[in-house]
Amino acid sequence: MAKIKKATRKFQAKGGASAMLKKGTITKKGKLKRRKEEDKTEKPKEEPKQEEKDEGMTTSKELGEMDIDQFLNEDFLSDEDDDDNEEDQLRKKMEKDDDDSEEEKSNSNSDSDSDSGDELDEEKFKLQLASMAEKDPDFMKHLEENDPSLLESAFAEDEEGEESEDEEDDDEDDDEDDEDDESAAPAKPKAATPTAEDTDSQTELTLELLTSLSKSAYKDNSIKSLKRLMTCYMSASRMGDVDETQAPYYIPSEKVYSELLKTVLSKTVKVVAKHLKLERPESVDAPIPPKSYEKSPSWPKIQPILQSFFRSTATLLKSQKSNELLLTILQSLKLYVQLTPDEKTGRTLLKSLVGLWSSANDGSDDNVVRLEAFLRIRQLALTQPFPFIEDCLKSTYLAYAKFAKFTNESTLPTITFLGNCIVELYSLDADSAYQHAFIYIRALALHLRAAVTKKTKEAFKIIYCWQYFNSLKLWSAVAANLSEPNELRELIYPLVELILGVGRLMPTVRNLPIRLHLIRLLQQLAASSEQFIPTSTLLLDMLTGTKELTKKLKGSTAPPPRLPLILKLPKDQPLPNQPAQDVFVAEIFTLLGRDQDLYRYSVAYPELSLRVTARLRKFLKETSNPKWRAYAKGCVESCESYATFAAAARAKLGEAPKDVKNLERLKPFDSDDMGERLAKAVGQEKRLEEIAQPRRKEAAPTTEPDSDDEEVEDNKKRKKGRKDGEKGKVKKQRLILNQGVGADEEDLDGMDEDVVQEGLDWSDED
Repeated sequence: MAKIKKATRKFQAKGGASAMLKKGTITKKGKLKRRKEEDKTEKPKEEPKQEEKDEGMTTSKELGEMDIDQFLNEDFLSDEDDDDNEEDQLRKKMEKDDDDSEEEKSNSNSDSDSDSGDELDEEKFKLQLASMAEKDPDFMKHLEENDPSLLESAFAEDEEGEESEDEEDDDEDDDEDDEDDESAAPAKPKAATPTAEDTDSQTELTLELLTSLSKSAYKDNSIKSLKRLMTCYMSASRMGDVDETQAPYYIPSEKVYSELLKTVLSKTVKVVAKHLKLERPESVDAPIPPKSYEKSPSWPKIQPILQSFFRSTATLLKSQKSNELLLTILQSLKLYVQLTPDEKTGRTLLKSLVGLWSSANDGSDDNVVRLEAFLRIRQLALTQPFPFIEDCLKSTYLAYAKFAKFTNESTLPTITFLGNCIVELYSLDADSAYQHAFIYIRALALHLRAAVTKKTKEAFKIIYCWQYFNSLKLWSAVAANLSEPNELRELIYPLVELILGVGRLMPTVRNLPIRLHLIRLLQQLAASSEQFIPTSTLLLDMLTGTKELTKKLKGSTAPPPRLPLILKLPKDQPLPNQPAQDVFVAEIFTLLGRDQDLYRYSVAYPELSLRVTARLRKFLKETSNPKWRAYAKGCVESCESYATFAAAARAKLGEAPKDVKNLERLKPFDSDDMGERLAKAVGQEKRLEEIAQPRRKEAAPTTEPDSDDEEVEDNKKRKKGRKDGEKGKVKKQRLILNQGVGADEEDLDGMDEDVVQEGLDWSDED
């Protein structure tokens, strides 16, 4: 008795022709109309419910109606089809589209002719079977029990969209190979299914089999062997997954696994370029026009091979945990990115690369993997046809926003690195960058508008959080990173208004840290655009309008808070001691001095500095803290010095004020511009922090001194200093301020390390 085929067994399990006829009417070709009728009935129901597809970067839901988490959780790279099913379809396509496809087609045609004679007779035969099933169901049941293959030939294609791999023949005659590849190619693997009887159908990949396949594919240029090698590579990418048993090959040896990856990653690109007759460009970042290889006669056979390679590689990048193997794969991809066959395959690869780039691991090896992943993302953005770069911009920003939701000492360097990567990516295409930046800045503005109108605790939490601030910080860096004026400069004004709105939303002492952070962003935008952005008024309002900064607090040996790591102060005790108070006052004067330095060469500086000096003199009369008085006096002296220079220089100008177009018309030829001066100030501040951190002193076991005794002693010292004409400590502090944020190491003796104070609650909860 002949061996029963899989398709026949499946046909019998479904109930045969009688059960299939009950599902719907039969067409002349023996196919069911049930699915087509369902499609007709479903179409009018689905059309009115269809939502607008994404245009650009907008989603189907209005941005104003979305929560910030919903907006950032939008998956712009997700595909509706399952990746595993796509890999199976690619494998099946590669198995069928081999070199002897024409012979198989002719054989299949001859078999069908032998069964029915011609196409007309076959249709008549199916109609007769259909009418017989209706008139004499007992006879049809007899045929199903005794000769099911007769009915199976008529109704093999009963349902549309059914997986064709289940209809493969188990007979040994269907596994014949080409004569050219008979010595090198293994037997055709069976399509594995989750059932227990098919688990033994997997073929073991040995080192000898891998060697023979490699020789046939890469030396003899056999496309069929290359397809089977890609099938082995696909099986290797599925190792460790739930559907590992469905792979056509299993690899029991680690040595074979490593050799397979090494061979495929290093040699496939050369043989593919040879089949397509491509001339590789000099740079890996240069795109290859699709028309140059789509016209090749070998492209229909090479395209599924490349699709299988990239999808398997994307699966490997998701599943692998070894940094060494990930680095090998990412570095090998450098030569393959230009050959991405289509947009869908590129998006699959992009999703895996973005996952590695934004991973939460913070080891040294993880940072190297993160850098290599970004280089491949940048290469995809440069080499793939437009508008693929928009997918790169969308996915990287959303991944950054999700990662930047929490900021601490360990995640801050990674967040800074991710932000720098996005700034580099957005500098590749100014037009696409403008569209994306406009949409995302508008989304931030809508959240601010909701907070202003609703004035609820939940709305304020959306604004005063790390995720929102880091987004503002990113777009400020994108707008500031402009070597030449372009469309992105038009976004500086709305971005400045957005930052000012956030700073003025809740001007309380609890939000003092984030308000100082926002001042830094405004100064960065002013320095890059060389435009005037008023920040001195905001700083003076913080200094003189905050009651907690003018109170006399007790001293403490506890380390003060570290400003870069906090957005809010505790609700119970915003400023618990004088060291914390001194940190914020020093930061205000640092930013105030930097603000004056930015506009020192402006022709309007004498008028700009009048209000600053007036309010600082008033502050000098009201405060008694010697350190703060030194800060204020030093800032006043700097303002007066800059104003004197500007007044003398502009008196020599021949133009009227209406003729002055440049902001820094008084700047000497060899002086630094605004951006360079800001960069130097930030660098000096970082060096100061680096010097201060290692010189941490342990807390002395002495008790805290009485604040009243300290005040009496300070008054005595001041009186003695006035009588003797000595300025003492005040002079030294003023000297440090005039020198900017930079100071000698000997002036830093006694300073504690700038770390977050333990025991304080920095959360937003009441």
